[in-house]
Amino acid sequence: MLRLSLRFLTFCAAFLVMTTLTTVGGRHFDRIEAWFWGDSFGGGSTNLRMPEFVRWSESNPLPDLLFLGSSTCYRGIDPHPFEVAGLSSFNLCSSAQPLSTSQFVLDFALEYVTPQRIVLDLYKGVWLSDGFNSRRDFIINNNLAYADAFQEMALE
Repeated sequence: MLRLSLRFLTFCAAFLVMTTLTTVGGRHFDRIEAWFWGDSFGGGSTNLRMPEFVRWSESNPLPDLLFLGSSTCYRGIDPHPFEVAGLSSFNLCSSAQPLSTSQFVLDFALEYVTPQRIVLDLYKGVWLSDGFNSRRDFIINNNLAYADAFQEMALE
């Protein structure tokens, strides 16, 4: 029983040390973070939404509405009722998207579409945000992160 307890304690200690090292290392080295923690998992759905937008834009180069903004828009606006009313629209909102990130997302979108109207969600909770987490989501979880607008966002 003592041998089993020692093995269990050794495992727990090794697990805690490795978890701590990968977490701390990931905060300082982007490759470590991407390898251990930053794999695309659907968070914010940017890995699905951006390619979906590109496919959608092929048949809708002049949409009536393009939505940009934070999660209140992302989770609160469904484009389907607008389409039923005869208005083409797409929701490019994402979690914690401040105005600074919305500008880069808009730059990306304008490479594919020329919207008639842009609806911008300015949720008060992200007004003072530096946009770091939102931008990280677009860079790590975005299959189209190589696009010029997202590369500029990463460099800024």
